Amino acid sequence: MSGSTYAIMLKFKAYILRGLSIHTTPLSGVGEEARAHKAANTPKNSRHITSELGAVCPTIVVPGPFSASDLRFQAEQLATQKLHNSGFNCVACQVLVMPRDWNQKDSFLGSLRNVIHEAEGRALYYPGTKERMEAFRNQNPNTEVIKRSSGESVLLAHLDPANGSAKQLVEVFAPALNITELPGADAEQFLRSAIQFANEQLFGTLGANIIIHPSTIAAIGRRRFEEILQDLRYGTIAINAWTGVGFLSPAATWGAFPDHTLRDIQSGIGVVHNANLFDKPERTVVEAPFRPFPRNLLSLSLTLLPRPPWFITNRGGAILGRLLVAFNYRPSLLKIPRIFFHALRG
Repeated sequence: MSGSTYAIMLKFKAYILRGLSIHTTPLSGVGEEARAHKAANTPKNSRHITSELGAVCPTIVVPGPFSASDLRFQAEQLATQKLHNSGFNCVACQVLVMPRDWNQKDSFLGSLRNVIHEAEGRALYYPGTKERMEAFRNQNPNTEVIKRSSGESVLLAHLDPANGSAKQLVEVFAPALNITELPGADAEQFLRSAIQFANEQLFGTLGANIIIHPSTIAAIGRRRFEEILQDLRYGTIAINAWTGVGFLSPAATWGAFPDHTLRDIQSGIGVVHNANLFDKPERTVVEAPFRPFPRNLLSLSLTLLPRPPWFITNRGGAILGRLLVAFNYRPSLLKIPRIFFHALRG
């Protein structure tokens, strides 16, 4: 998948997945009974329940020497994180965290606006979407409206991290995105600040994305970079990729960062997938090449795809999806060349 790889980082503090119990009785009852049980931490339903819930998922853009092509490609990446399935994903990007002092900040945001404007929209089919988007606009008087070539518009709102409003954010299951800026022209300093912001102010721990230039990783040092990532408390972290790729990888774990409780459930308890059957996983890290084919050849990174098939800008995404479904329904070696042809077109 676009040369993406994953690594599962382990520690000895986690929830063990013991199975799923489903019961129609609310955990704590209803009404006054529920409030009493929650206050006393004595759930009425004592069965062990695992769950995966949503989150206010961030994408952190680390300052670096992006070329014009890099800005465009990573803007397509970010637009996909927000607008794939029209934003109706539990791990869709909800907050874009930008470096305030980066000299390419405006260029990146300009590329993002262009990609969104050019992208084909989808209907707001999910129940309650229009009401949530209206609430988003009411909470953000200066909301920016980006019209698309077809389909519904996309909403952008700038968030001030200093006033504590980020703690009040909810998951907007819709094509609407918050943007916040943090100080720091130094890449490592900014990354640490962004991680602290995500950990302390954003609800949930399901997935976080990081866009970072390879030379920036080299300047920080690969080992030091990975040590910094250990502070980011999310169940899946994607580096120059989308956490949705982690969800699509059967061997990877999928779920919230460990140690949530019924009193503070956030993004849930337990993990699924985990084909290697690790009993105490902490998180999955997905990493993809920073540049697509053929520009990746200059940096000796491995990918054959000019544009991943899940990108909203992929020209063959619709037909490729149909071909993959047909292959899974009735596998045949004769179907593979056509799948590769459309995948390599981008």
